[in-house]
Amino acid sequence: MLLAMSTKDELLNEIDRFLKRTGIAPTRFGEESCGERSILKRLRRGGKLTTDTYDRIKSYMHARRNERPSRRAEIQSAA
Repeated sequence: MLLAMSTKDELLNEIDRFLKRTGIAPTRFGEESCGERSILKRLRRGGKLTTDTYDRIKSYMHARRNERPSRRAEIQSAA
């Protein structure tokens, strides 16, 4: 099942906030969350988002919601 565009946009915004907070690279995020290094690039270019991929990404972020920001993220936010 494919998800609506607004759902995809909301998810991408949530991912961007997660990446900024944690300092995780987009390719690492893709690999660890759903086994596809280029998932964010594909979604930003208009690729389709399935409910399975959505669920995997949300689960990944939920499982790491309490992780401390990486040193890289702390440096970026201080600049």
